[in-house]
Amino acid sequence: MKGSWTYGDLIDLEYFLAGDRERPQADLHSRDRQLYLDFPAEIQQADKESLIQQWLLSLRHQEFPTGKSPGQTIVDLFRAFSIILLLCGAFLGLASGLTFFTYSGTTPVNVINFLFLFLFSQLLMLLFLFLGAGFRLAGFALLPSPMAGFYERTVGWFLHRSKKLNRILAGGHRGDVAQLEGLLKTQRVVYGSAFYWPLFSLSQRVMVCFNLGLLTATFFRILTSDIAFGWQSTIQFSTAFISRTVQTLALPWSWIVPHSHSYPSAAQIEGSRIILKDGIYHLQTQDLVSWWPFLVLCILFYGVLVRLLLVAAGRIGQWRALHNLKTDRPVLAQVVGRMTTPLMRSQAAAADAKSTYPPDPEQSGRSADSVRPVPPTTDLLVLLSEEISENYAGTGWKQFLRDSGFSVSGIEIYRQDAAAPHSLFEGVAGNVHLYDGGVMLVMESWMPPIKENLELISYLRSSLGERVPVFVGLVGQRSTRGVIGPPTPVERKIWQQKLDGLADPYLSLVDIGIEDNDVT
Repeated sequence: MKGSWTYGDLIDLEYFLAGDRERPQADLHSRDRQLYLDFPAEIQQADKESLIQQWLLSLRHQEFPTGKSPGQTIVDLFRAFSIILLLCGAFLGLASGLTFFTYSGTTPVNVINFLFLFLFSQLLMLLFLFLGAGFRLAGFALLPSPMAGFYERTVGWFLHRSKKLNRILAGGHRGDVAQLEGLLKTQRVVYGSAFYWPLFSLSQRVMVCFNLGLLTATFFRILTSDIAFGWQSTIQFSTAFISRTVQTLALPWSWIVPHSHSYPSAAQIEGSRIILKDGIYHLQTQDLVSWWPFLVLCILFYGVLVRLLLVAAGRIGQWRALHNLKTDRPVLAQVVGRMTTPLMRSQAAAADAKSTYPPDPEQSGRSADSVRPVPPTTDLLVLLSEEISENYAGTGWKQFLRDSGFSVSGIEIYRQDAAAPHSLFEGVAGNVHLYDGGVMLVMESWMPPIKENLELISYLRSSLGERVPVFVGLVGQRSTRGVIGPPTPVERKIWQQKLDGLADPYLSLVDIGIEDNDVT
């Protein structure tokens, strides 16, 4: 049922999620529920990932009906940037080759210079590339990836400099550009290598174009000039050493190409050795021209064919990354919950404040839509401090969370211990329901997210691990024992900014309370 993700989809997804961060929950619930009701019947019964993809498609058509979305625009800009780099690579290779193979007729082209400049330097880069990949596969990220850093700077440059992007982000949307850039920088945990592979493939394609330009210049000089090739060095390399090195480099093609063209023989290598005081007049022409097939094959194999294999590897890595995306983040669970939960009277339980388990919402208030209610999508373990549990004793937590698409697997009361803060949530991590749903830590919105509160969230995260969804549920100041009110927009904004600073993609903010007039 689900389709393939694209990079434009990922950028648009983060853009819309960023735009929803400060909007009232009731507005988001109404919008997403209406989008869901407009889905085809088969999509409504599909898996969560298909629902998210259809939600993104519908929202994109709604927000940008006649123009390109931010994701599509950035992809087009990156494609144009790639073409420019490919042309620059080909031009640089052509210019390098034409400059290097300038032969005056008195001094032969030094083969050792060619090998160091155009072959060994590329082999060294490939060695670092394979070593870095090996370390990362083994779990050792010794250094940050320069490609990933360059990609982030490139995207940031596009976001700030692109007039086309600014035109489509009219009015208030333009303020989201900086937020979008920040989100892209912190999504490595979520998307893994998904945003690494495009730049990896681009860098390899640029090197392919460089080597093709170098090959073109080499053939042009060979066809239009009488170029002599020789070798010399201040370090007195022996003929046997040069011969072994040449034969080793030629191993990949020596079993296909005849030996007379695969590499120069030991006699030809000795015959093309340049001794400065003797000049070149005593050297034989057949020895001086024996090098060019070997040099061409070196460029063709190590500079073109190996890079093309890396381009193919990059394509495979890109395909795997896009097909293995994780959609278990709390913020996406909220999207699915809003879509699949009918709009109801959220305060139906207020009439019976003494009951911990309020009446079934289907009995106390019916949704305006006709689609049968879908069971809550996310099962939560609710954590309440002793103070909050006393202030809201008897409040129907299950009722209020169910209206937001959550179900409650259990409620635990914790007591903050200043002497041992790290042991607060040791018993929570063993709960079997956590990996199927998550944990909700209930906080009072009017209490500012000071250092102690943020440390509390960090202790919870360290107890649970990196990928267990954590929801911070805010209850407003107007809440009573039987009714939970929402936080004010200012309170929610302050909390959202502080939680963003934790750079935790599996942490999300939820308004538990809903306005009294939020009815069907």
